[in-house]
Amino acid sequence: MQGELRDFILKFQWPEVDKNLVVADVGTRTFVIAPVLNEIFSGPGFIPEIHGIEIDAQRRFTNFHSRADYGYFYANQIPHGHFHPMDFLKWNRPCDVISLLHPFVTVEPLLRWGLPLRKLKPEEIFDHAFDLLVEQGGLLLVSSPNEEEFKLTEKFARESGFELIQKAHWIPELKSIQKQPRLGALYRARLARATSST
Repeated sequence: MQGELRDFILKFQWPEVDKNLVVADVGTRTFVIAPVLNEIFSGPGFIPEIHGIEIDAQRRFTNFHSRADYGYFYANQIPHGHFHPMDFLKWNRPCDVISLLHPFVTVEPLLRWGLPLRKLKPEEIFDHAFDLLVEQGGLLLVSSPNEEEFKLTEKFARESGFELIQKAHWIPELKSIQKQPRLGALYRARLARATSST
């Protein structure tokens, strides 16, 4: 899984690391991505601060371990890893990079994962990501499992004030652990949110 996540993220062209970045993975589930983000966003003399945020952190697997158990485990595998069992909308740490991998933008996936309908807040999530990134002109990485959701994430990102930098897709092979594609886009927060023309 980590190799597949690395392959997806490295499809994008990232700026050279020149400071200690603050990176957040939203909806991180088990935070298995932590070592990958640490590797990608480290540079000579610079070590990133990596945060994993998961709203449904107490969900248990068949081995009786929770997502939080794994989240804290992976956080401890890197120098500055932090796992947060909480709603992203209540998290207020300014960031340089935020990843939203397969965010909930339609009803069906949200309910399939067992979350209540009141948690479907894609506009608020993209707006909050923008607010956390805008001072640095930070970067937002988004992925979707299909074209319908990809178009919706583009809409939400644009309306929240993000400008598209690059698109890149990762398609699973027969041997892949991840069975859904990652239709991805990298955005930059503008200095001000776009305003409606009406």
